[in-house]
Amino acid sequence: MDPDDPTDDTLIERIGRGDEHALVLLMERHKQALFRFVYRYLNNEADSTEITEATFFKVYQNAAGFKPKASPKTWIYTIALNLARDRLRKDKKEKKKENNKKRKEVSKERHK
Repeated sequence: MDPDDPTDDTLIERIGRGDEHALVLLMERHKQALFRFVYRYLNNEADSTEITEATFFKVYQNAAGFKPKASPKTWIYTIALNLARDRLRKDKKEKKKENNKKRKEVSKERHK
């Protein structure tokens, strides 16, 4: 194995010990493809960028507890998918509140 090109497993292990350089390497390896994956869900560049960054933050926070039931790549994409789904739920909830507020305003206007 080339020490200049560590595996994702090795990078996760190093991140779990606080190695920020390992996080940078992992991000360089996966950031673009992960962004595209998230963008397909959210169809919003700013939100996709935010979720991609949040994913790597969670990877950094949780790497020490990573239990390899699947590959690190699968774990990373699962984190991103969960964050994207959370964002969609949040946006849907906010849109619903906004629509309800508009309905109440229209109703008030009709009853004047």
